Amino acid sequence: MYMAGMDCLRKLIDYAKVNELQSYLQSEKVLLRFARLVEERKLDQWTVRDLQLLMQELGYDVTHYLKTLHDWSSRYEAVARPWDAVRQEDQPHPMIRRYAQAGFASTGRLLEIGCGSGANARFLSSRGASVTAIDVARPAIENSQARALREGSSCKFVCSNIFEFETPPASFDAVLDCWCFHHIPIHLTPVFAERVARALKPRGEFLLLCHSPHSTPPLALTLGLTGALAKVIAYLVDATCESVPSREELREIYSPHFDIGAIELYHDAHVRFKGHYSYVTHMRKKA
Repeated sequence: MYMAGMDCLRKLIDYAKVNELQSYLQSEKVLLRFARLVEERKLDQWTVRDLQLLMQELGYDVTHYLKTLHDWSSRYEAVARPWDAVRQEDQPHPMIRRYAQAGFASTGRLLEIGCGSGANARFLSSRGASVTAIDVARPAIENSQARALREGSSCKFVCSNIFEFETPPASFDAVLDCWCFHHIPIHLTPVFAERVARALKPRGEFLLLCHSPHSTPPLALTLGLTGALAKVIAYLVDATCESVPSREELREIYSPHFDIGAIELYHDAHVRFKGHYSYVTHMRKKA
C-alpha cells in the first residue's frame, strides 16, 4: 500500500508540474512531509479515519478548510451552471421528488445542506416539512430567500456551512444533502458525518445524493486514481478537487452513526456532463 501511495504521489506531482498547478507549487514541502508520514506508518490499508488523523498532524483540519474554502458565489453569479443544464432552478431533483413521494421529510423539521437555488427546499416545504436550508454561497441564499418571500414559502435560508452552522443537538427529523458531500475533503468527511448525526434526532432520516466514480469522465479522480489515500494526495495538489466516494468509503464514513440502506446508482441525465452518475442512499440515525 505504501508503494502504491508513493506511485500515486509521483504521478500527481508530475501532473501538477506539467499543468503548473499553483496549489502544488505552494505546497510541495507539505506533500513531501505527507510522504514521509505515510512511509513511517506503512499500513496495510489506509482508512478515511487514518487519513483524518494524519492530515490533522499536517494542520489540515476544519479550521484550515474553512480558511481556504473556494469561492462558490462566483459560480452562482455565472450565467451557465454545470448542474442546471436541463433542470430549471424552480424544479427539485428527480430523486428528491421520488423519495418525497415515498414519505421522506413529509412532516417535522428538515435541514438541507448545500441548498443552492433552493428548489429542493421549497418543494419539500410545500409538502409539509419545516425547512431550514444552508449554503456557503451568499448570492444563492439571497436569491432563494427573495424567491421564497415572493412565493409565500416558509423556508428559512441561512448562509453557512455544516461545520459552522449552530443548532442544538437532535434539532431535526430529517437532513438532505444533494451534491454537497463530494465537495468535502475526504479527510474531513468523518467530521461531516458527525455533524449530520448531531443535528438529527434518534432514528432521524438522512437522504444523500453525491457524485460517484462511475461518471465519464471520472470527476475529480485525477489520472483515474481511486482510494482514500489518492484523494488526500489529490487534495494536497489541488484543493478544489472533489472527493468522489466509493460505496465502501460511504459505508465506512457513515456506518458509525447511521443504519445505511441500499446505495443506488442513478443516471443524472439533466446535468451538462453526459454519462454522469450519482449515488443515492437513505440512512437512519442509530438510536
